Amino acid sequence: MRKLSFMLLCLCFFTSCNLRTSSKIRLEQVSDVKLPDDFEVLNDEYQDMGPDYCLFYKIRFDKKASSEFIKSVKKSRFYLQDSNTDILVNSNAKINTLPVWYKSNTGYGFICKKGLTDYTINFNISDCTLNYQECAD
Repeated sequence: MRKLSFMLLCLCFFTSCNLRTSSKIRLEQVSDVKLPDDFEVLNDEYQDMGPDYCLFYKIRFDKKASSEFIKSVKKSRFYLQDSNTDILVNSNAKINTLPVWYKSNTGYGFICKKGLTDYTINFNISDCTLNYQECAD
């Protein structure tokens, strides 16, 4: 009986702890960018669907932080300075496994696929918002 009680207590403890890596760290690691220190989190949602999941992270920068972020994108080893946005966006991103930052009509974009996980980032220059999405099938 004591073993069962102890196991239930451990189970409650481990399920109540947030063991998920923060969205900020996940974004920085996969995309090789450094987020500025000053930004506002608009949405940080994790949807667990058994073995599948989706992570939605939306943040807003001020003008100074936005400028810092663009510099970080351009320093990333994944940045393609002379990218053709139409090819990147309209190609089948499910096939492309290489991470790539590219200039888009609204700002900057990032796509990557690692195994069964798709990563996308869209940074809109006009409203200084960044949308990060990570989904695993």
